[in-house]
Amino acid sequence: IGDAVDHIKANIRYLHQRVLGEFLPVDDPEIERSYKLFLETWQEGQAGLREDLYGVDLASVCRTTRDPITNETLSNENRIVRDEKYVVRSWMAVLTYMLSDVSFLYE
Repeated sequence: IGDAVDHIKANIRYLHQRVLGEFLPVDDPEIERSYKLFLETWQEGQAGLREDLYGVDLASVCRTTRDPITNETLSNENRIVRDEKYVVRSWMAVLTYMLSDVSFLYE
């Protein structure tokens, strides 16, 4: 689990840099807030999947079936249409949080 947490936080740091232009150390409180959002969303999603409150299929607008650059249809193994572990939706929550940041909105 430790390696997974480290990888998630590293990706969160990368997203803060790319989306918000913030170069934050791994122990920055904002990295922790973003990670906590990821973790809590994932935990809630896991519970919802177990209790059949949520389905594994992504909403059609959230699916990826075409290459965003070339617009070519992706092969079946490269399409993202299901989220059996609620990881995709957890990342969506983190990105929504970042895109709602006032520094992004009024950049």
